[in-house]
Amino acid sequence: MHLPKKRRQYPLRFIVFPFLFTFFTVTVSFSWGSTGHKKINLKAVMHLPETMSDLKADSLFYRDHASDADGRKNYSDTALFQEAYRHYIDIDIYPNYQSLPHDLDSMIMLYGRSTVRNNGTLPWAIVLTFDSLVAQLSRGNIAKAESTMSDLGHYVGDAHQPLHCTKNYDGDETGNDGIHSRYESSMINSFQSSIIINWDSVQYIASPLDYAFEFIYHSNSLVDSILLADDYAKSVSGWNGAGSPPTSYYNALWAKTAQFTKEQFQNATVALASLWYSAWLNAQPALYDTINVYSVVNSITTHLDSSVVQSGSDTSYTFTPQTGYHVDSIYVDGIKVDSITSYTFYSISSNHTITVWYSINTYIITANASPYGTLIPSGAIVLPYNNSQTFIITPDSGYTVDNVLIDGLPVDSTSSYTFFNVQQNHSIVVVFKRISMLIRIPVTGKWNMISIPLEIPDNRKTTLFPTSTSQAFAFNGSYVPKDSLTHGAGFWLKFDTSESITLVGERIDDDTIEVKAGWNLIGSTVDTILTTCIIFLSTTIESPFFGYDNGYTQSDAIAPGKAYWVKVSDDGQLILKNCGK
Repeated sequence: MHLPKKRRQYPLRFIVFPFLFTFFTVTVSFSWGSTGHKKINLKAVMHLPETMSDLKADSLFYRDHASDADGRKNYSDTALFQEAYRHYIDIDIYPNYQSLPHDLDSMIMLYGRSTVRNNGTLPWAIVLTFDSLVAQLSRGNIAKAESTMSDLGHYVGDAHQPLHCTKNYDGDETGNDGIHSRYESSMINSFQSSIIINWDSVQYIASPLDYAFEFIYHSNSLVDSILLADDYAKSVSGWNGAGSPPTSYYNALWAKTAQFTKEQFQNATVALASLWYSAWLNAQPALYDTINVYSVVNSITTHLDSSVVQSGSDTSYTFTPQTGYHVDSIYVDGIKVDSITSYTFYSISSNHTITVWYSINTYIITANASPYGTLIPSGAIVLPYNNSQTFIITPDSGYTVDNVLIDGLPVDSTSSYTFFNVQQNHSIVVVFKRISMLIRIPVTGKWNMISIPLEIPDNRKTTLFPTSTSQAFAFNGSYVPKDSLTHGAGFWLKFDTSESITLVGERIDDDTIEVKAGWNLIGSTVDTILTTCIIFLSTTIESPFFGYDNGYTQSDAIAPGKAYWVKVSDDGQLILKNCGK
């Protein structure tokens, strides 16, 4: 366990480790200095409502007695709530300190009484002083209450001084020795006129303890910023820590800390005024009731408001969700009510809670694709408000994207499409088509067995083969003349001269051909297919495959643009597919 350098005359705050007990004292320092505490107590009064006019009138008293608590410190007294321990809490010395129990008894049970005391009792001192103020106001002891209001202001001010909420309170752990006094006293005295407090409304604080921990955690989050500002001020001023810092040091320190320091003073005055106001309300006879309003968004509960209302009155609430959300349900005192836009309490006679559950709006993107490709994801895609979704478009081999329709309108995308910041329902439809290709079919100046391995819109014989001098004949138990030529079938055509016929259409990579028992004249695909790759369904082959070139020849492959004879046992199907794919 390291031994810290001497700083304030506070007993060393520590966590107990077995058999290691070390005690220190350090030199005194007042949080925010006298100047800062006076400003906080004086300016907090401006936030109070006019109904507290009697207490508002004594603002100078609160100012003048803002640091009375510092004078009561007795460093030899080890009582739990002795004054010396009330002004700080080394919150970050505790493991997982942001999840600490707020209850004092629970803390003592976890860490022991002396550990909790030595590490500071600031949040519980705030609550203890708050409770005393409620009791004094209830008895009508205004003189005592105003002294307690001054003390409460001091503790709230301490809790808004970041270096009162950390174990590294004087920078000795990071090479920033002496930063405590330089920041809270010397700098504040130099720049206090730049700290302007603006009016703000007070709120009723239902749980002063949770409220105190809230601003203590925030103060602790600013510690590193102060230490970095100290390093910066030293570097630009050239001050090495010896003697008194020059003016340039304080100018640089203020430049880096002014914004959040001003905010801490502003927040301290509002927090103090809210606690004064809450104590004053709690001290009243049963003339008022409290309605606590909570919201639940994405399973996170937030306390929105504590409204203090006159008993017997009616109070209405209207709920307006932020953009992209809707009111899902409303619970009053734990019971779900029918309304989802507003709620009215009539003739209020007790405290209430109202909890509004908000849910994010969701939208559906309907995604569909034609055969011969994939659209990922597909189906009904549910998307939260303002989210984006990308769809990947992948055609099958031999196919391409014919059209992409977004909400019924064509777009240029062919490989993907993204809906950005979705705020309504959408649809995406992708249509695939075979890839168009050019194929040349050589013919001789006589009869030829020909097939069409393409999907061609205009498949008339006169369009495809205008130089042919015969009709096109297919075979279906006998020769049948055909005006149009389709893929899968073979045809006889006669030409007067040898030539190469050019065809353009969508490629056919594989084909399923209907066959009859007996001889069949079949077509081809765009690939050369080995006859051993051909699949026979519901039938068996009874002959080799025969092509024709001035005579029949047995063939072990089906070539593009050619036609072939084959005999099968029964009606069935032949599947032409390149088994290498």
